Amino acid sequence: MNATIRTLQQMNPDSSADRFLDAWKRGVKLAGQYLFTCARGYDPAPSVDAATSKWQLIPNMQAVEGYARMPVSDGERMFLLEMVSFYNDDDAAELKRKLRLRRSTVGTLAIRLDQDRRNVLADLLANYGGW
Repeated sequence: MNATIRTLQQMNPDSSADRFLDAWKRGVKLAGQYLFTCARGYDPAPSVDAATSKWQLIPNMQAVEGYARMPVSDGERMFLLEMVSFYNDDDAAELKRKLRLRRSTVGTLAIRLDQDRRNVLADLLANYGGW
């Protein structure tokens, strides 16, 4: 018998965007919701939990850069910049260059991030369908 292994996305493809948004909201809360804003043309959500679109929670690059320059832990900075990279990898890479930070590797993320942050990034990666 030829068994077919199917991923969760294959079994329920319509919900990958919902799972991405759920993970994104968790990440926004962990990183700091004041670092995110609503894109032009979208109605701001009254709270992170009330957001119905990832466009209501895009990185505010000016706030992100200010935060990344503060004396925060490497893990907090890495997590925030990896969140930004899902939205715009070029912006994240440019900010890392400005701050003279190395590119994060999967191993470095596994070592430096706590379980909650690793889970958020894993869920974002597993459910990413483009921005």
